[in-house]
Amino acid sequence: MYALNWNETKAMRDRNISRGWEPLPVQGANNRAFYKNDGVTIKLMSYETIVFEYVIATGELIRRWSGYSVTTLKHVQMFMCWLHNEPYRRNTTFGKANWEAMDVQ
Repeated sequence: MYALNWNETKAMRDRNISRGWEPLPVQGANNRAFYKNDGVTIKLMSYETIVFEYVIATGELIRRWSGYSVTTLKHVQMFMCWLHNEPYRRNTTFGKANWEAMDVQ
């Protein structure tokens, strides 16, 4: 598996910030998970793919990416802990089975 080096990670971070994305403020996200709040939804980007969305008014969770990776699921778990103002804990109640049970929209 290809791992990003520091320069590639920094370039991705700078590119996403210039597009209005903010690094997910959770320890361990490592500048590879970003969010954008447009006032209606909060979107989660893992690396450079929008994977998940939270509808502010209803609390609805929307899966936006049809794939699966351990890292993406980790970013989703971090995002959900952040939304609920909880510290990130690995193996939260949202796991692979939950992810795969969601329809992609």
